Amino acid sequence: MALKIRVTWPNAGSPLLPDSGATVLLFANGKLVVPAATSVGERTYDVPDGTTELKLSARFRASFGAVSGKAPDGAAMSVDAMDREVLRAEQSYTVSGNALTAVSIPEFAGPHPLVVTKGAANAHGVAAITLRTLFVDVGAFWEQYCQNWPYYLQEHTAGMTTHVLGFTGGMPVVWLASVPDAMASFAGNDPGCLVFYRPASYPYSRLDQPHQGSAIARYLCKPKPATDKTERRFEVDQAGADAYHYMRCGFEAAVLDSKRALVMLHPWPSGTGFGAAETSLMPGLVDAAMRLLWAQNAVCKGVGNVALGHLGTSAFSRGGDGHWRALRSNMGRVREVYGFDATSTSEAGPSIVQWFNSHVSNKLRFVNGAYNFGAHAAIQRTLSPGGGRADVTVIPPSAVSFDPGNNAVFDHFVELAPQLRDDEDARHQFAICGGKMQAGTEAAYDLDGVETFLLGFLRSSDFPML
Repeated sequence: MALKIRVTWPNAGSPLLPDSGATVLLFANGKLVVPAATSVGERTYDVPDGTTELKLSARFRASFGAVSGKAPDGAAMSVDAMDREVLRAEQSYTVSGNALTAVSIPEFAGPHPLVVTKGAANAHGVAAITLRTLFVDVGAFWEQYCQNWPYYLQEHTAGMTTHVLGFTGGMPVVWLASVPDAMASFAGNDPGCLVFYRPASYPYSRLDQPHQGSAIARYLCKPKPATDKTERRFEVDQAGADAYHYMRCGFEAAVLDSKRALVMLHPWPSGTGFGAAETSLMPGLVDAAMRLLWAQNAVCKGVGNVALGHLGTSAFSRGGDGHWRALRSNMGRVREVYGFDATSTSEAGPSIVQWFNSHVSNKLRFVNGAYNFGAHAAIQRTLSPGGGRADVTVIPPSAVSFDPGNNAVFDHFVELAPQLRDDEDARHQFAICGGKMQAGTEAAYDLDGVETFLLGFLRSSDFPML
């Protein structure tokens, strides 16, 4: 029976994965094989008799027309039509009868991460190859469609790279992956991931529209010392007389300084909705995102059988609603939870307790700001009646921590705007952007000596070391 090869890929026809942009080629002993059948997301080939070697080459491109309009902040935007490659994979095989054997690729210590092969043909002589296309690389488009992206690239932390991934299966379309450059040489095959659920964003429904990403720099970039005398209040570590109190959070620096082998993944919500990222699909999607990063040599270069390892989730403010839904749907997979004064924590309390008690190694970290002192304390009392469990922590323990002299970082933050000391939103924002001095809460302030709340959690986490 002649050998047939059927190549398929999921979510074919997605705007990020149009069939017109799919170039899927099969070579038998170096000669191109013309498909015997073609349909959306599928190509079938008859392999010539006597073939001993096959090579599959798959490349996908996405195309969008000109985009013009206003970004969510009202700024005008105009982008020309674009056509860019979003995914590629090549895999060679040896052929013996009706069986395929994938040739190992040194940089992956095995077959290509995005190519899944059922080597033995079925009863009809068909061998199946599936391409992993849940995520594609949309960075080239995002550079043009996201108004604030050039500013972020200018300001971001050296040693970190943020990859922009496009989800072909629905919403959210955009996922940002903050990756330490050192992850490329991580020798383990179990990289970790911390998924962050941010507060409400602007509504969006597709990639090819004006996007506003000022929050990217706000969350990812480290603040600058106020002594820089910058006129941009949003860049520095101190609120001004104008009562501006949205200090940068320094996520990139926290991941880098923690020396943990993890990717921080940000599903970009539409409004308050996180789509598939708040369902039971989340861990599988995270694994697929990590696999694309592996295929791009951003993580675990030269390592085989890479798969998602330690998984944590985190949320700030209104991101809590989607975060707690994600936790309820994935209790058996999530191992660490960080809640930064997140919404709906009280309502989620029973689920949080159930999750924590479901596995001996789970870790729960809460940060108080303005709205969750009671909810956090109640959960901690349930899980740690004496307050001595190191795997359940609540910081700061009470609002007294915001009083003068009790936290040098907060004292510095409100020094020029003392009216913010008792401001609920200022304290709420401090839950995600603040921290304490590494030498202790009463040490003299120095920006380089600040241990943010996120950095402290990562240092005490079970994520693998780099």
